[in-house]
Amino acid sequence: MGYKALEEERESTDLLSPAAVRDMHAVLLEKHGEQEQALREAHALQDKLLAELAEAHGEVAKIRKELTTLGQALIALERHMQAHLRD
Repeated sequence: MGYKALEEERESTDLLSPAAVRDMHAVLLEKHGEQEQALREAHALQDKLLAELAEAHGEVAKIRKELTTLGQALIALERHMQAHLRD
């Protein structure tokens, strides 16, 4: 018996039959298992995404360091060129 049919039976009577209670319990356990599996999958995906984010953050830090080094080199080159132009 499906969940919808069980709900309809519950709504049409004040009490459920023992078989209907067992069926509803089985359906709810199945739904709970599906939800737990979906939650585990979501957590695994979240962990994967966090690892990728950490890796990307590390790459960004490396690029910033390289840009800083290049900027400092350009400033030094500009000063060197200005010194030669003054001579």
